[in-house]
Amino acid sequence: MRKAFIVAVLGTILFAPLSVYCRPKAGLPEFLTAPGERTGRKCVMFIFGHYDDDSAISGTINMFVRAGWEVHSVYNTSAGTGGVLWGTTTARKAEMQKSVDFEGVPRANRHILDVPDREAVKNMPKIVDWVTGLVAQYKPSLIIPCAYEGGHWDHDSSCVPVTWR
Repeated sequence: MRKAFIVAVLGTILFAPLSVYCRPKAGLPEFLTAPGERTGRKCVMFIFGHYDDDSAISGTINMFVRAGWEVHSVYNTSAGTGGVLWGTTTARKAEMQKSVDFEGVPRANRHILDVPDREAVKNMPKIVDWVTGLVAQYKPSLIIPCAYEGGHWDHDSSCVPVTWR
């Protein structure tokens, strides 16, 4: 029994470092990177309704940055209504700039339309034209909008231009 324990410990010490090579490499999934690999245009555009909507996928954004992709973050609304609960537009914009600095997206690749918060529905033609213009200019091989919720018009405004025909 003691020999078995010693053999197990020695085996762990000797072979544990090799297990690193057997694990799948962490990184972006192939279904996301395939369009850029296929076309040679490694450019991704994330489209959000508000300044903080990127917080849920900031790790993914950073993975694209570290993988050498050209990353663009698009924000349709100015966010913030001046109230105590959500903060002012200026404060929310400053918070966004800091957090996107951490994600690694260059400031030149942050696009802000500044439609007033909660008024995306009234401004859909403007949003569609603007996002269409950004897509034509930067030609991303991958576009990732906020998830369509069917209830929050500012979030849903990020999906409409992407699916517009």
